[in-house]
Amino acid sequence: MLAGRPLLIEFWATWCPPCRASIAHLNDLDKKYHDRGLEIVGVTSEDKTVVERFRARTPMHYAVALDADQALATEFQVQAIPQAWLLDKEGRVVWSGHPMELDEQSIARVLPTHSAT
Repeated sequence: MLAGRPLLIEFWATWCPPCRASIAHLNDLDKKYHDRGLEIVGVTSEDKTVVERFRARTPMHYAVALDADQALATEFQVQAIPQAWLLDKEGRVVWSGHPMELDEQSIARVLPTHSAT
C-alpha cells in the first residue's frame, strides 16, 4: 500500500508535549506534499481508544498507525519521541531526527519528478 512511495514516519504519543507540538507542522507538510506523493504516518504504541479520543480534539490530517507491541519502534530503534524518518520510494532512509527539524530540501529529494512530455 505504501510501497513505492516516499514516506515520513514519525513515532509519537498523546502524552508527549513535543509530539503534540509537532502535529501542526506535520499537518502543514501533509497539506503541501501529499498531492506530490509524500505519505506521512504517525506511529504510536498507545491504546486505540486513547488515540481516537485525542484525534477527536486534535486534528491529524495524516495517517496514524498503532504499534501496540512496539515491533515497528523496535525495528526503527526508537530511542526517544518524537522521532521521524524520511524514506525514499525504495524504502531507504534519507533523513532522521526530530520532525520539526526536517527541511524541505530533504523532502524535495524524495518526491517524484515530473518531466514535460
